[in-house]
Amino acid sequence: MAANTVADFVEEVQRYNRLYNKFSRDNKNEYMKVNCWTAIGEKVDMSAEDPEKKFKNTRTVYGRFLRKKKTVPSGSGRATTRK
Repeated sequence: MAANTVADFVEEVQRYNRLYNKFSRDNKNEYMKVNCWTAIGEKVDMSAEDPEKKFKNTRTVYGRFLRKKKTVPSGSGRATTRK
């Protein structure tokens, strides 16, 4: 299965809870993380390091998007959330 979109890639990463959930028992187990990233890399036709970089980049970009969406300039008179 080749991940053609970011959504497909993120769905594949979601199958491995230990990669992004800091409360998971296996979150600090580096050996398990490497195995998970390797498995994801095989499914999306990437090397073991590339999926990890892609996920971190995607998470950072999405976080920036959410922060930008929530922040309102002071004195703008605009509501904080869109209707």
